[in-house]
Amino acid sequence: MHGVAALLFCGLAFIGPGCSLTGDYQPVVIDQQPNLGAPSCTGGAECCEGVPCSSGRACLAGVCQAAATPPGADAGSCSGGDCPPPQDLAPGASCDDSIKGPDETDSDCGGVCGSTCVAGQSCLGDGDCAASLFCPPSSLRCAAVSCGDGVRNGSELLIDCGGGSCPGCADGSACSANADCSSGVCDANARCASPSCSDGVRNGREADVDCSGGCPGCATGRVCAEAATCASGVCSGTGCAAGVTECCQAPTCSDRVHNGLEVGVDCGGPCGLCPIDATCTANAECQSGFCQDGSCEDPGTCTDNVQNGSETALDCGGDRCPRCVDRLSCSRAEDCVNNNCFNGVCISCGSQVLDGFETDIDCGGSDPFCRRCNPGERCLINSDCTTNFCNNGFC
Repeated sequence: MHGVAALLFCGLAFIGPGCSLTGDYQPVVIDQQPNLGAPSCTGGAECCEGVPCSSGRACLAGVCQAAATPPGADAGSCSGGDCPPPQDLAPGASCDDSIKGPDETDSDCGGVCGSTCVAGQSCLGDGDCAASLFCPPSSLRCAAVSCGDGVRNGSELLIDCGGGSCPGCADGSACSANADCSSGVCDANARCASPSCSDGVRNGREADVDCSGGCPGCATGRVCAEAATCASGVCSGTGCAAGVTECCQAPTCSDRVHNGLEVGVDCGGPCGLCPIDATCTANAECQSGFCQDGSCEDPGTCTDNVQNGSETALDCGGDRCPRCVDRLSCSRAEDCVNNNCFNGVCISCGSQVLDGFETDIDCGGSDPFCRRCNPGERCLINSDCTTNFCNNGFC
């Protein structure tokens, strides 16, 4: 008589509580505890008397099952007093005991448990981890998807690049949109293109779109970080667009930079004549009316019929006056029209070029510093030759 310790029958054994005085009999339950002789529940398994099922299940026919009964309701005890394991868990396992069971990847999560693991907990695959997390093969612990985890995940096009959320991929990588590329350009062949000065994108070393950093200097109003960025050579915060700290400025005649149509710093072109020592290309660009060797000079010292200043001879030579002709004094080759200064005198001889008054290379002519020509060399008159005889143009 499972669940009943004893039955007393009225009028047969003895009169006890619940018996009627008429001799009728009825069973009286005097003990509703489980059969004390049956094995007790072991292993702390669910579905034992007094041990409710985990949330959302109820004990039905000795097995934890989904039921419409309230969570935790105990609809009966285990037959025979020994609990069979729940149908969805291994023996001894529970997803709410704060212990890592044999079929869980971490405490109460992953594996057979319906709940997923949080960041830092163990995992075997992405499915063990909560949304927005993944299971890195290197650590097997749930981690947040990032652009530096060494794995292609999330929206990435390649490992840790592209997809709109991570930095662009390297030149030559496959792409589907400009944002997939570090250069900002996905070409017609669906490959990330290298930066160029005509791709309409600020990339590479450019300070603004297609300018500076190996491209032409940036135009007026474009973003700049230094003067060298700009075509004008002037970078400041004047007149820049909203949100732009510094931008390239238009050339002016007072910016102390050789720019625009100027021939020198803030002079020439639209800025008027250039002063002494300023750069020039023609006399008309100089206030002095004299441009020599690319610089405006004072012509007075070169036309005063006096050897002065840096002149090496009368009104010639030096760094300001015209070059000296043969037989005039010099201190360097540049002082002479023939570019040959020999022992302090401009000569044409010795330059290994037929020039000046020579009749042949470095010989003959009226220059007393030139040697006389040898037989077979060209001559004009007998005195051009060492033999003092010139015949049909040859010594």
